[in-house]
Amino acid sequence: MFAKRVQSIILVISVIVLVAGIGPRPTGLVQALPLPQQQDPPGNANETPQQPAGGIEPTEFTEESGEDEDASSQSGVQPAAYIISPTMNYQGYLTDIGGSPLNATLTFTASLYNDLTGGARMWGPEVHPGVQVQNGLFSLVLGRSVSLDPADFYNALYLQLEVNGTLLPRQTLRTVPYAFNLVPGAYMRGNLDAPLMHINNHGDDYALYVEENGGTDYGLGADKIYSAGGYASDADSYLWVPGNLAVTPDTPLTLKSWYYGRVEISRSSAGSSYVHIPIALLTQPYGHGAVVEEVRVYYYTTNSTSFINNTWVNKLLGADDSVVIASSDIDQNSTVATSYVVPIDSTSPYTLTSASGPLSVNLQVTFDDPSHRIYIGGVRVRLGHPRTD
Repeated sequence: MFAKRVQSIILVISVIVLVAGIGPRPTGLVQALPLPQQQDPPGNANETPQQPAGGIEPTEFTEESGEDEDASSQSGVQPAAYIISPTMNYQGYLTDIGGSPLNATLTFTASLYNDLTGGARMWGPEVHPGVQVQNGLFSLVLGRSVSLDPADFYNALYLQLEVNGTLLPRQTLRTVPYAFNLVPGAYMRGNLDAPLMHINNHGDDYALYVEENGGTDYGLGADKIYSAGGYASDADSYLWVPGNLAVTPDTPLTLKSWYYGRVEISRSSAGSSYVHIPIALLTQPYGHGAVVEEVRVYYYTTNSTSFINNTWVNKLLGADDSVVIASSDIDQNSTVATSYVVPIDSTSPYTLTSASGPLSVNLQVTFDDPSHRIYIGGVRVRLGHPRTD
């Protein structure tokens, strides 16, 4: 039986794992395992295998070769030296009970566990039939038929091999020295007149994705952040404008400013007039365009027969030109403090650029009696920052 013939296995593991585009979001991970100092395996001195003295390159493995040969020939893709497939190289050495290296064609089954004994299977099983064992040496490329998951490499892993039905002792995956700079909590320091690290993604997603799952609410922290190409964020920005910035061209109206920001509007006689609230804002914060997503007006009236009967928002295009980006003709006559949204016109150019802005919120107010008052507390503008690349 084969199980009785297997006495020992000396493992030489050289692993380079860099996973890109695996999983539900953009993820990048580098994990390396050590290549220990090579020793002559036990057995016949005249049949010493030619074990490599250093790291084993993927091209030195012959099993299932040829699948990735055209990877660098794709248009727009960097040379193969910059493309690392999500696979793991593995080399081992098998002897019989007398210590002589085996020569056979065998079936290997590989799995990764989270414990040296017992535990849960984190990857596999992946079957490798017809593996040639020559002078005791064999080589596998793990991850070709069963995808490796980068999330599994955040913790200790142990490799389990089954050879022709015989389970071999699990081996601990270890790192090469320089890979310590890539594990959680790593520190990288340099003294260069150039960037310490370059990250360049030629695909359609992020070059770097940072996520915080603890309690600080910060995914990235830095003393200074410099961006030559602009800044984009999925988070919204909000701008508040107090009501007492309002102006009017109509002499029948009186605008009284209150110290905490609201404006009191009255009219000397019954009728309609106009009030304008200018909104000055950064139209391209951090070099990135902004989109007006919502305009909300905070107000109330002392009598429901005096009200705001029209609201619209203009975006300035030049000294004598503007465009309406939001409008509402719904009567606003609440006698308690409240707010309402001015719907954005989806067909109008509501994106703010360096060639447009500021905004102006315009109100048509109608008074039924000179004793009535309309109060405007302020205007809130919500800005979105969608990606434009």
